[in-house]
Amino acid sequence: MYWKRLELTWHYVEKWAAETPDAEALVFEDTRLTWADFKKNMDLAAKAFIEAGVKKGDRVALLSMARTEFPVTYMAANKIGAIWLGLNPKFTLDELRFQINDSKPAVLVAVKDFAGNDLSETIRTLTKECPFIKKLLVIGGNVPGAEDYAAFINKPRENLDTELEKRASAVNQKDSALLMYTSGSTGKPKGVVHTHYSIIENIKVEIKKFYFHQGGRALLHFPINHVAADVEIGFAAIMVGGCIICMDRFDPAASLAMVEKEKLNVIGQVPVMFLLQMMQPNFKDIDWSNVELFAWAGSAAPKAMIDTLSAICKKTGANLITGYGSTEVCGFVTYTEKGDDEETLLTTAGKIAPPFELKIVDD
Repeated sequence: MYWKRLELTWHYVEKWAAETPDAEALVFEDTRLTWADFKKNMDLAAKAFIEAGVKKGDRVALLSMARTEFPVTYMAANKIGAIWLGLNPKFTLDELRFQINDSKPAVLVAVKDFAGNDLSETIRTLTKECPFIKKLLVIGGNVPGAEDYAAFINKPRENLDTELEKRASAVNQKDSALLMYTSGSTGKPKGVVHTHYSIIENIKVEIKKFYFHQGGRALLHFPINHVAADVEIGFAAIMVGGCIICMDRFDPAASLAMVEKEKLNVIGQVPVMFLLQMMQPNFKDIDWSNVELFAWAGSAAPKAMIDTLSAICKKTGANLITGYGSTEVCGFVTYTEKGDDEETLLTTAGKIAPPFELKIVDD
């Protein structure tokens, strides 16, 4: 029961699988996983990665968008002491080459198709050029030289149960857990590594500031190489025992449909996403009664967005909160407060949240 210390990312999967095994944890299209399913799939994936030769400190990469395999492989890699990396299928071959050659993953899991594009040739090229990839697993189709992800992962491997326990018990909170790359706006993207400790300590603050609670249902359509997916929404939902509603792309109309279909409680986006949703003809007819939080970051929100969301919040009691975060600081570090006025929401990113510290310097 060492997971009860709740000091490693995957401990929270164990916690909610024990306490609320039948509650929904992950949703993607027609796939719905409970917390018991999440733990089972995490352990199966962890044993599969051990069999594939993943050692402590190795990287496990997923080339995909948000789907149930995202948190499953993330937590499975962490459970055996490995570092998880998300790769965006929108990247060019050269962009993927750079990040894969820099990170050198021992296992690459990849979707075969994304947004109507067959990624087979890209995947094959990368594995030919990168001999450090020990195992290639493909979701949703056949690629020469690869194994089917589901078929490989779902083998019971009961002979590795003891080894999994051994590997899991050897993981420390200061061990590296997550590798994300910066956007590269000032040059080549740079790898940023976060530990179990840095992820957990950041999200302990966020869930209080966002009033994110057990059972809360959060929309996640950000790319899985982004801190919003990996930490701010994805891991926050895991920590509180919520449910992640995954979409493999942002679509204004489809995401609005999710508000009602999945009875969403948490919607975190960048302002342009809200604005695109507001342009949909049925926006005014959406039932927002289950939404408890509208959060945004990445840029300042225009007044039209604040006015529209404020009108919804006056009817429903939902909160409007913004702040500042980044890949390097592992999520949000500043927040506005519940009930802040329009001027504060329009012109600030809130205040630094204890125990974080902020220093403003002049170039």
